[in-house]
Amino acid sequence: MLDQVRALPLSINILLSLVISGWSLYYAGFLEVFAGGKNEKVLFVGDFLESKTDTDFDGEAIASLCSSKNWTEGLIFNCDAPTGGIGVVRNVHLNCIRFAIEAGAELIIPEIVRRDDKDIGKFFPNPKGPQRGAPSDYFYDRRHLNGTLSTFCPQMKVYWSIDELFDTPMASPIALRLNALRLSRVDRTVLAQPGRWASQFKKYLDNKSNPKTRLWPLRVNVAQTRYVWPTSYDNPAFARSFGRILRFREDVRGLAASAFFAMQNRLVSHGSQNDGDTSALGFVGVHLRAQEDFWDTDFLPYEEQAAHYLRYMVESGYPSAYLAPGASAEHVTSFTERARAFNITVVTKRDLLDTEGLGYLSSLSWDQQTLVDYELLLRADLMVGMSDSSFAWNVALSRATAGGTAESKAFTSRGSHVRWEDARSILVGEPNDFNNMEKATWP
Repeated sequence: MLDQVRALPLSINILLSLVISGWSLYYAGFLEVFAGGKNEKVLFVGDFLESKTDTDFDGEAIASLCSSKNWTEGLIFNCDAPTGGIGVVRNVHLNCIRFAIEAGAELIIPEIVRRDDKDIGKFFPNPKGPQRGAPSDYFYDRRHLNGTLSTFCPQMKVYWSIDELFDTPMASPIALRLNALRLSRVDRTVLAQPGRWASQFKKYLDNKSNPKTRLWPLRVNVAQTRYVWPTSYDNPAFARSFGRILRFREDVRGLAASAFFAMQNRLVSHGSQNDGDTSALGFVGVHLRAQEDFWDTDFLPYEEQAAHYLRYMVESGYPSAYLAPGASAEHVTSFTERARAFNITVVTKRDLLDTEGLGYLSSLSWDQQTLVDYELLLRADLMVGMSDSSFAWNVALSRATAGGTAESKAFTSRGSHVRWEDARSILVGEPNDFNNMEKATWP
């Protein structure tokens, strides 16, 4: 049980390190480190990992919500392990934690079903019966999640695995699917009245298990939910901060820091070759999404994606682009060559990492490697992606929150193909598509 190993309350430095985006690590900070001439990469990576730049995290907003709930000892939520990339998995995990808070329940941290590295449309293991996956630290920093929950939501008893309860006598588990609560939805999947969820859950539970004869502890097996809880329902400070309890594992963030350092180094070198003007330097983060995935999403054809992205890259005036590929090697090569014709240099994480970094990257799964892309896209000056991608929505909404942009602008002169646009991000898609992702993705 986590309660037995919970960390002491977070220090003020660690509180400040709860970050999803390092905007103030931009060029002035980098140049100051770079000018030191010694161990500049070590200093940069250290700053990246500490990320002492985010003063907007509001742990008290999380603490306030937790303290407002009635907690039931022995009521244990066990959410299904999600399948998919980090965009889907992250939102499913956050929904699980949010529903556990709403119910006042203990929580078994969900596992993660791994996808096949050679064919991300498949997952493994694929046994008959309940799907089991990898532990949550397959993606996340366990110590960070542990410390954050113990500090700001100490009412919640947390387990890392159902295996911790192997010797605990329990009543037969109760299965819960959201449809069973008969709550109305908008935009296909989003709860229209989330405030009714707790009372409806209690009625459902009492119907399934007589409260007068109920045996404790009682486990509730919760089916995964992807885009269900409207983030606008909660206190804005909570909505801004909640997603940051899930921070990526430190080794992957270390790779991202090294790649980001190399990217900044390239930009500074570019500025040195252009009369030393670093004021206009920056890069566009591109999420090219053309591979089939587990959900069989019908992504816009590569040629159309490339045309839109190249247009925005040229309009931005930035000399470089970071490509987060969810596409074939042929598409990556084609996109890179087409950008070169406009004097824009396109790089990927493999272009930026040194030999040691590449070796470590190769030891990670395909999905773990995409965490590096996620971190780099958060820090781009402009990010472009597809509105039918959960990954792109995760990044765009996180960037909007970090930049103080609450919602997208009205559709502008860029045309009807723009689904989301703010000062930091553009998502291409039909104007009324994927409203559920916009409304129910935790930034």
